[in-house]
This record gives sequence, C-alpha cells and structure tokens, in this order.
Amino acid sequence: MIHYHGTPLTPRTELMKMAGKNFCVSFADARDADWCLMHGQSVMWNNGRYTAFTQGKSVDDIKLYAWLEARLGHPHWAVVPDVIDGPLERQRELVAQWPFPKHLGAPVWHMAFRSTTCLN
Repeated sequence: MIHYHGTPLTPRTELMKMAGKNFCVSFADARDADWCLMHGQSVMWNNGRYTAFTQGKSVDDIKLYAWLEARLGHPHWAVVPDVIDGPLERQRELVAQWPFPKHLGAPVWHMAFRSTTCLN
C-alpha cells in the first residue's frame, strides 16, 4: 500500500526529513509542489476542488491542466476534476474530458456533507 503525505507540511524542516516519501500536493495550495516533485518518490496531484468548494470558490480547469502538464508522468498522477455533490453524468463528462493519458488520472467523487436532524 502506498501512503501519500498531504502538503503543505510545516515547518519546512519536517518536510525535508520526508525526502523519498510519497506526497499529495493540492492545486489549491501548491507551495511544496516543486520540492515534492524533486525529492519525493511519487506525487499525487490533487485538483483542489474540494478546498475551493469549502471556500466558495471555483477551479479554473485550463490553469489546472497547464499546471499538471509538466508534472504528470509515471509515477506521478492526478485526481481528475469533479463537481462536489454533482450528478453522475457531470462526473462522467469530466472524466471523458481528461486531456492526459488515462493511467495518469483517477476519478474521485466528492459528496458534500449535509447535516440532518433526527427526532426520536
């Protein structure tokens, strides 16, 4: 099993101790991207959509794909863009629109949390 360590990781000295590990770097906060690519065993590039969703923002797919283009390649891969709490049809469209080789992307469906009240 591969374990991916989420970034950013602070303090920076702790990140440096993890050279050779596997990392998850989000498009939403990519400050450690270059270091992880140079010193990590592999990097899972996260599309940043969940972070954007929680902040009421959106992700520009053109910028995301440009960011990924130079970073993708075995053993590095990315999470395919998704729509948080979106319909299955839209998720499938985004997977079909993935502009990179299929083995370099993995679809992930995020479902928004909805709180409910149970009355007993």
